Amino acid sequence: MVAYTTAVNTTVKTDKGQTAHAGIGGGGGMVEVGGSVANTTAVNSTVETLGEGACASIGGGAVFEQGTVACTSAVDSTVETSGNYAHAGIGVGQVTDGGKVANTTAVNSTIETSGEHAFAGIGGGGGLRSRNGCLHHDGGQHGRNLG
Repeated sequence: MVAYTTAVNTTVKTDKGQTAHAGIGGGGGMVEVGGSVANTTAVNSTVETLGEGACASIGGGAVFEQGTVACTSAVDSTVETSGNYAHAGIGVGQVTDGGKVANTTAVNSTIETSGEHAFAGIGGGGGLRSRNGCLHHDGGQHGRNLG
């Protein structure tokens, strides 16, 4: 568990590499198998990645397999990605396989992505796909509803 992380006037950046995640709170890694990140605050901070599948967030880079990210706040902050499938978010950049995101607040903050299938969001950036009311995940269909 990662808890009570505060970043003020901070920059976190990965500039090369496929799936080189970056984040404040969950850091560059993935939150998975029941792991959790809680009570993350970023003020006047930037998280940026460059590379295919390189998720970025304030909260956790990517949340999988019943992981949880909760109580994330961002004020005057920016999250940016450049690359295909490079999701960005305040909360998390990518949520799949039963991951959970809760209690996310963003004030005067920006989330930007560039690249195909690169989703941006507050709460969760992308990665869930729904078909006939059931959640599915597959590398080629991030964020698309094929139902």
